[in-house]
Amino acid sequence: IIAQYNYINALNRLGLGELQKNGKKGLYNKKLEIVIEPKFDEITILNDQLFAGKLNNIWTIYDSKKADKVYAEVDGLYPFANGFSRIKKGAKWSILSPDGNVLLPFDYTGVMPFGQNVLLEKEHQRFIYTSNGMVKPYNFLSVISWRNLNDKLKPAQTLEGKFGYINDDGTNVIDAIYDDAK
Repeated sequence: IIAQYNYINALNRLGLGELQKNGKKGLYNKKLEIVIEPKFDEITILNDQLFAGKLNNIWTIYDSKKADKVYAEVDGLYPFANGFSRIKKGAKWSILSPDGNVLLPFDYTGVMPFGQNVLLEKEHQRFIYTSNGMVKPYNFLSVISWRNLNDKLKPAQTLEGKFGYINDDGTNVIDAIYDDAK
């Protein structure tokens, strides 16, 4: 396997590694089997089930066990640590589930991780994609910081300026009656 490629990266924690030949990138697995021959300008491993290859400015999302299975073609993507990925068509965003399903229409102007879920923005309104697959309004100013992203409870400030705590689904757990929250 080694002799025919210009370089081979080490396997990552998911058991996949990148290889390159003549300026194009592909993937191999821990059994040293070629998952997909080098044909992409860029490659991103999304999780142990999915990877994306970029060719001619289009990202195609594939199954990493069966590279002939295509999940979506998009203009842009960004994987989140919580398993979801932000995906883009034109100027609008949607989300991709960890198992490759496009979960929502490409209607959103902003998408960011929110604990185990996803925070969405559309026409200056915010929503949460919840753990049970629902989209519900998010009526808080801000709670997002890298310090609390994985916490079970997140401080949330209401439009009236009071603080309380919410969970990953945006459900009020501790009423917003405080002047500050840490």
